[in-house]
Amino acid sequence: AIYMNHMTTSLNVVEKLAAISDDGIIDKGSRGELAARLLLLFAYDRAAAKIHPSKPYGYPKYSAAIPLVSFLEELFAEEWHERILNCTPTVPSEGGAPSLREAFDGAFVRFSHFVKSGVGNVVNTHTAFAAVARGMAFQLKPGSDVFDIAIPIVMKDELLHEGLMSHLFIRLGDPFEEVSDGLA
Repeated sequence: AIYMNHMTTSLNVVEKLAAISDDGIIDKGSRGELAARLLLLFAYDRAAAKIHPSKPYGYPKYSAAIPLVSFLEELFAEEWHERILNCTPTVPSEGGAPSLREAFDGAFVRFSHFVKSGVGNVVNTHTAFAAVARGMAFQLKPGSDVFDIAIPIVMKDELLHEGLMSHLFIRLGDPFEEVSDGLA
């Protein structure tokens, strides 16, 4: 992140990765996952640079936690911010459901890299706790039925413990393709 923030050449990371992919170094099946991870890291780095501006040593604090809402605002185009952050669950609840912005007020994420999981049961509150402490997110097991990426979320700024943990799940690929549990 620090290197990319101070690049002075016209070298574009995405263009370089595209060239490597075209050369066959990265297999076709992994390209989408790689692109998604890059987009997520770029959004995180932009949010971190805004929230934690340059420190005395000259670089933003890229390893610091950032609010989930700020991360989402950097991930999506500005024209979509209000629509995304004001959405509510589709399942009705008594008394009305809070918007995404309200439900995740005070929640934050912290990741600087992805770890590939080799097992299907890696995502739980215990591993989320460890992942936030380590500053990592998960690229889930290839062929996962529902989700491809899991980013741990800490729901409140309190002393870190397992009960505060949740996840932001991301599915790559065709959004209309049927999955095993009926999610689309």
